[in-house]
Amino acid sequence: MTSVPEITDPADAEAETELAVLSAVAHGNGPNGLTVVQAALVALGRLDQEHAMVHFQLIWSGLREPMRRALEALVMERQTEDEATFPQAAATVERIVPKRVEELQMFEYSPVWPHGRLRIAFPEIFFVIGTNKTQHDGVEIQTSRTMVVVREDGALTLLNTVRLTEEALRDLEGLGEVRNVVRLGAFHGRDDPFYRDRYGATLWALPGAEHVDGRGPDRELASGGAFPVRTGEVFVFSSARFSEAAVLLHHEGGILITCDAVQNWTHIDEFFSPQCGELFAEQGLIRAANIPSTWRLACHPSVDDFRRLLALPFRHLIGAHGEPLRDEAHALLQARTDEVFSA
Repeated sequence: MTSVPEITDPADAEAETELAVLSAVAHGNGPNGLTVVQAALVALGRLDQEHAMVHFQLIWSGLREPMRRALEALVMERQTEDEATFPQAAATVERIVPKRVEELQMFEYSPVWPHGRLRIAFPEIFFVIGTNKTQHDGVEIQTSRTMVVVREDGALTLLNTVRLTEEALRDLEGLGEVRNVVRLGAFHGRDDPFYRDRYGATLWALPGAEHVDGRGPDRELASGGAFPVRTGEVFVFSSARFSEAAVLLHHEGGILITCDAVQNWTHIDEFFSPQCGELFAEQGLIRAANIPSTWRLACHPSVDDFRRLLALPFRHLIGAHGEPLRDEAHALLQARTDEVFSA
């Protein structure tokens, strides 16, 4: 159906309903897929319920899972804000995906917390540091976390996600199209559903990981397996009690992206609460290329995992906590491994 035009204007769709439906079938999974489908739904609003249902079933059957989720999120938004974006056709959508819409309405995205600006770490690799709030034994913990953005051929892959403000999201969109979200660790992922739904992004995660919104991943990560960035190599901490992975990007002499297993807080940044900054410093958690005691106590990793990790060719590191570590990452991680596992 490559000859079918891409109809994104609702007025054009209303003028030629059948062509708008064909456009949604042909282009619904493309870069402008959600706009094309929404225009077709406006056109279906002119039809009676029976004919609208038949046409929508045709569109729906051709949509891949990421775009289906994006459409579900659009329906949820319409219901929440009571906006009549496609009033009659919305009822058709809700009849087909009522259970999923209900689940989405019950789930609330994690809020936007203070964060810094998007910065360049390496060519085509960006990062942003923001606030992280958790609870442990009833105690509020406020630290920082780091999201990595990798651009390849105009497509963006987000690792260790941090929800951004609308202004910062525009900066993100200026870099390219968000296509993939990668969850590396069991204790992260709170902002994955936001990016997954807003952009129809594909979620990559280790099998068995529990996700905050109850949905499973679209693609599973495996050691040496598929990864959305061509130069990416997946590493799995096979001995860890809770799922944990890392990714080696074969850029700039090797860039290792980690989650909780290796952190790089070298100072107490602006996103820490004063109490947590003092506590983390006392516990020895503010140091370069750190294998934190908190993660070790939770996951009981084997030294063999770190020996395998150190066999990989990398010079740099960007963890889910702290600033990028340039040039010295391999040497410092080797020293930390010797220190931690010889004790």
